[in-house]
Amino acid sequence: MKKNNFFISIIAATMLLCGTGASAQSTASNWATFKQAWIDSQQPGITSTTITLTAGVTIDEDYDLTAVNPVTIDCNAFYLTVNSTSTVARTVTMGGNLTVIGTSQYMIRTNGSQLSTLTINGGNYSLTGANDVIQGTSKCNITINGGTFSTSTANTLIQLNNGSAVMTVNDGIFTVSGTGTNARGFQINSTGAKIIMNGGSLTVGAGGRGIHFAAPGTAIINGGSITMNGNNTGSLAVYVNHNTSSTLEVNGGTFNAGGGSFIGFGSATNSGVCIIRNAAITGTVYTKLSQTGNQLIYDFRGYIISANPAPTTILSATPVALSVPATITPDPADAANATIYYTTDGTVPTTASTAYTPGTSLDISVEPETTINAVTIKDGFVSDMYTFYYAGVPTNITDVSASRIFINGNTLYLPETGNVQIYSVSGQMLLNTVANSAAIDVSSLMQGIYIVKIGTSTYKVIK
Repeated sequence: MKKNNFFISIIAATMLLCGTGASAQSTASNWATFKQAWIDSQQPGITSTTITLTAGVTIDEDYDLTAVNPVTIDCNAFYLTVNSTSTVARTVTMGGNLTVIGTSQYMIRTNGSQLSTLTINGGNYSLTGANDVIQGTSKCNITINGGTFSTSTANTLIQLNNGSAVMTVNDGIFTVSGTGTNARGFQINSTGAKIIMNGGSLTVGAGGRGIHFAAPGTAIINGGSITMNGNNTGSLAVYVNHNTSSTLEVNGGTFNAGGGSFIGFGSATNSGVCIIRNAAITGTVYTKLSQTGNQLIYDFRGYIISANPAPTTILSATPVALSVPATITPDPADAANATIYYTTDGTVPTTASTAYTPGTSLDISVEPETTINAVTIKDGFVSDMYTFYYAGVPTNITDVSASRIFINGNTLYLPETGNVQIYSVSGQMLLNTVANSAAIDVSSLMQGIYIVKIGTSTYKVIK
């Protein structure tokens, strides 16, 4: 093996001197031989390298497998392990011009009693056999910031097999080409595991599952997309199938159920909870495969809070009313009769905040400014927060007859110089300028009544 690696290094140096590149082939049966092959692959003059595993390789140190020169790791029927020991936590990074391929075994896994950190920033990871592309079998943090991940059969792309495993997907392209119920994107397979999806696109074959809860855990979807291919009523973008509770929070993203449902509950005794705050969903929102379970779905998308008048500059005495659509029919009805709570001090509303009575106006003063935050709450579950900002104009207005301010033609004559703001009577700012003389041009204003604010003084004038 050492002779083989030495030979590769000699070839690389020779080809560099000759001004040409070289491709290399190597095998690895343990970390020492793999590491040497990796070092050789990144030498100047090496155009590409294939490292074929002849046994499982355990990465026994913190290491960066970000390829500058293209590298293909052929896992064959073996795998790479990010291994933390009883005393040492491991950190491994992958990306760049890296390609990892495999056949009948999962390709990358975490292992050990301490935290293993695996960060993937790019690359191509493709499995043709019956197993997982990535498997979190230990306490681990898996973060995916980019790359292409695929399996050509009805298998799981990424599986979390430890209750302390956390996977965060920020970007990447994920494809499961197989079909049927065993075609799965991301799977929680141990109690307490957690998936956070902030971006990326996941595509699964007809009848498959995008995110699969095979054990109680948590999935938080803040963005990205899940697409179920084909037109199959059995397709489920998210499938919760176990006998205890799980939590699914959907705060954003785009989902196409492909003839099936966005969410499917499978167990008769399942007590899972799903909160949908914001999402673009094509297809049926949910399917309860067993009607006897205590599954709750709080779809807050119907509670879109608006304010009247809309946020603007208004007279401080102007009443502000909040509202939601006149007809709210959440499906299912778990979110029906939810309560709107609001604050005016910039804090996040809770059930301890003021409850809003539909059809009424808020008794508030918006001078000099006010931020209204409003949320919908039902059974302790909270919708998106809606924020409305208002700048106020004082109501202690000096009438034009009692001042030295007036409009003659298209000229506004002022009692003092300084910053001048002109508003409509509804509170819309029409002009904001600095007056360096006792007169300014107001030809842009039509005939009517206006509120003029100069410094700390406020006036009402007529044009």
